[in-house]
Amino acid sequence: MPDFSSLFLTQEGEPQKVGDQTITVVSRALRWTWPMGFGGIVWNRPVAVKIQTANGVEHVLPVVDETRRQEIIILALGLVGAILISMLFRPRRS
Repeated sequence: MPDFSSLFLTQEGEPQKVGDQTITVVSRALRWTWPMGFGGIVWNRPVAVKIQTANGVEHVLPVVDETRRQEIIILALGLVGAILISMLFRPRRS
């Protein structure tokens, strides 16, 4: 059984100074290695952008993954379509 606490890692990038603001990118990584210890999967995606102003106020702007949202919608519509087609063309019992 994998240790799920180390499966997803949230990391902050190196802070970048832009004018009087400091910008930091926050990402989440899915890291899974094969049981034998060689190879595996690493999938990184941005989660948020932290902006800290000169007076110390910090804003966190979430990164919305619109592509994932669209993929889930397409998958759900395909599943509903497959169910409807299987219901329409099911042999009728007499």
